[in-house]
Amino acid sequence: MVQMFKLVSDGTRLRILFLLGKEKEINVRTLCGLLQQSQPAVSHHLGLLRVAGLIACRRDGKHNYYYLVTEKLANLVDLLCREAIGKTSTFLLPSYQVSSREN
Repeated sequence: MVQMFKLVSDGTRLRILFLLGKEKEINVRTLCGLLQQSQPAVSHHLGLLRVAGLIACRRDGKHNYYYLVTEKLANLVDLLCREAIGKTSTFLLPSYQVSSREN
C-alpha cells in the first residue's frame, strides 16, 4: 500500500488517474494536451502506472488507449480529490473544474 501511495503522490500521475476515472478511456495524445506535457513525459508516467497494475491499455491502430483497471480505483481517486479540496473549494485541471459536493 505504501508503494501505491508513493506512486500516486506525484501530481501528474494523480491527474492521469483522475482524468481516466472521469473519461473512462483516453489516448496518449489527448492526455498530453490535457496535462500540457510532452509525449515522452506522459508515457513515462503511464508506464509506471501500468506496471503497478493501476491502469491498462488497448491498442487501436497507431494509438494506445488507457483506462483504469478497476472502478473501485476511480471511486477512490474521486473521494481523495473531494476530501482534499474540502466542502466549498474547487481546483482546476486542464479542461476540467473539480468542485467538492456534499453527500
